[in-house]
Amino acid sequence: MAVHMTGLGPGDFAEIVDCLLLGAAVCAETSPELCAYRQGLADRIGDALDTLPGPRRPETAPAPVPAAA
Repeated sequence: MAVHMTGLGPGDFAEIVDCLLLGAAVCAETSPELCAYRQGLADRIGDALDTLPGPRRPETAPAPVPAAA
């Protein structure tokens, strides 16, 4: 399944992954099933982020050609 999100960038999704991992660590002893679910979800989001293209560099204008003398 694909999800189209607007208004969020890769940094926002990285924050979501960090929060999921923190939440997983908090409940690791009391709720191992929830911990595993959160870790799996974080892994899937992280893997999806890894497939995104890197940031684009601004194109530079070609160097001017010197005038013939």
